Amino acid sequence: MQTELKPDKGRKNGSCNVTACQAPGATFFNKSTRAYYCADCAKEINWPGGRADCMALYGTPLLCEEDH
Repeated sequence: MQTELKPDKGRKNGSCNVTACQAPGATFFNKSTRAYYCADCAKEINWPGGRADCMALYGTPLLCEEDH
């Protein structure tokens, strides 16, 4: 069975872009996917082991940053 996608998925202040999550209040912008994520999913995306790659690609250690 497929997960139903919310119409505001990945939009600022909408639902988290992670299909399995889709929690409300997505305020963390992902520079790669150009979509918004909730705080919990952004924390997982920003795992310490990926920061060197993120720095090389985007010039910042965090792929997801909060966008107020």
